[in-house]
Amino acid sequence: MLNSKFTGLLDETKNVMKVFSAVYAEYVTRGDNPANVLKIKEDTLDLGSMPGNSILVGMLAAPINPSDVNQIEGTYGLQPPLPAVAGNECLGLVLRTGANCTTHKQNSLVVPRKHGLGTWRSAVICPEDDFYPLASVKPSEVDVGQMSTLLVNPCTAYLMLKELTPLKEGDVVSFNAASSQVCLHLTQLCKHFGFKSLAVLRDGKDFEYHREKLEKSGATWVVKEGYTSADIKALGVPPVALALNSVGGKSSEGLAKLLRPEGVMATYGGLGKEAVIVPTPKLLFHDIVSRGFWLTKWFKTHPDRVSEIYDTVSDLIVSGVIKADLKLMDWNNGEGMETAVTEAYKPTKPGKTVMIM
Repeated sequence: MLNSKFTGLLDETKNVMKVFSAVYAEYVTRGDNPANVLKIKEDTLDLGSMPGNSILVGMLAAPINPSDVNQIEGTYGLQPPLPAVAGNECLGLVLRTGANCTTHKQNSLVVPRKHGLGTWRSAVICPEDDFYPLASVKPSEVDVGQMSTLLVNPCTAYLMLKELTPLKEGDVVSFNAASSQVCLHLTQLCKHFGFKSLAVLRDGKDFEYHREKLEKSGATWVVKEGYTSADIKALGVPPVALALNSVGGKSSEGLAKLLRPEGVMATYGGLGKEAVIVPTPKLLFHDIVSRGFWLTKWFKTHPDRVSEIYDTVSDLIVSGVIKADLKLMDWNNGEGMETAVTEAYKPTKPGKTVMIM
């Protein structure tokens, strides 16, 4: 599954090469259409002057997430200074280490420790602390596309189930925008942990496709947006312990109404671009909690747990518990970037777009 271009360079970069050519997707202004704003640039990396605590990382795969697009548009909560390289997520291979590097080894897999590194590029020299080593994952056995998605959706799904409220086996977790990759992982993890899941899907031509996919992945119940309390009662859904909202508006109100006393609704996205609605009686008489969850902030405020989360979630990916629905596209040394971004921009597409570098 590894890119032969990089595996063939491992010994060469260590012993012979002094420079390394890299291409990257840069933007100097923010705009509504990333395909129009991004430009492919080329740079020469000087291996002879690598700082002692740095590493040379060759990118193997880089997903295209809504947050990546929002950063380029200027609408995301974390904005890197301009000019910036696009992308937050990737799977990389360490091609060379600096003389004083202590956390990485050549020919080891790495993922970013934080958002905003700029991952839509072929290679980069950076401080060793910018990347986390996947020490237990063998390069020869990894599914490059799947592991490249580790940072965003799998970690988001795992942390929301584990950190927001105590859940026990049999508890019900509900979520809207259920056709998303995060919700696919929520479904898979609920099944793995013994929780029941209520997935809420928009009605449309793809409803049956997504319903079938969610049910195969372990969803206990799948309902259409606009469901009534009678619909939920007829299905036998118990009061919900944790509701995960990424839409807002009436959809969030529907989730909140199903919460049990002292239940929690967490908002982690705003796809509907409408305010979150929480019924006043649920707050007054049932003491429910409405809060937010932002993965970037969680990692910033829990630096001592990053290793634990990455190790746990990467193991879940390797074991197949977490498996994304992917659309793989060729980076083609930067020439395929515009096509990949256009594909990711489509309102309906067969899975998350991942550029294979």
